[in-house]
Amino acid sequence: MFTASGKVVSVCDVASGTNTNTHKGWAKQVFILETFNREDHGVVGVTDPYRHKIVIEVWGEDKIKEYSKFYSMDGELFDLPPVTVDFEINGRSVDGKWYSSNSLVSMRYYGQQENLKDITQRLVNQFSVKK
Repeated sequence: MFTASGKVVSVCDVASGTNTNTHKGWAKQVFILETFNREDHGVVGVTDPYRHKIVIEVWGEDKIKEYSKFYSMDGELFDLPPVTVDFEINGRSVDGKWYSSNSLVSMRYYGQQENLKDITQRLVNQFSVKK
């Protein structure tokens, strides 16, 4: 398992379908994590001078629902606090060509900065229409 911390900079739509062998449904959502670099303020222990973008896949409707709170609200990408993700790197061969993917194992807020209730309330206040 690998761990990376940074900001979610992009989220793709949920893709879904049915497995032709098992006839069971599947769902996948992809997001892009931009890692910290040593110039980022408040980040401890990062020595890499570059930011890297990592494509992370979230498999299964339950996991998508559970973890989407970390990177979107009602499908919209907001400027949420940084996150730390644990993921597995998988490789497979299809017709002699090799492919790799990064599957999410777990996700949490970087440094436990705020709890979800506080973030949700801040976003509701920030984007509410004032009369």
